[in-house]
Amino acid sequence: MCMLVLVQIEGPMDAWLGPTSSALCRLLVGLLGCTVITGAFPFLPSTHASLLWLVAALGTVRAGADETLPSRASEDWA
Repeated sequence: MCMLVLVQIEGPMDAWLGPTSSALCRLLVGLLGCTVITGAFPFLPSTHASLLWLVAALGTVRAGADETLPSRASEDWA
């Protein structure tokens, strides 16, 4: 889901901010999401379902943060 949203907003963000600033914004939002999710971990109820949802959310946000790096690096160095 996160990747679908990123694909949809990548073009307009690149046009509005420029490619480098757009990648930086996506990376910062992804890393901020990882920080918030990790910080919320001690306050979750200790059930298997909550842990499963936390890991799934962390993986999704991290994928969004990591998605920006290889695509921009390959375009800049090509």
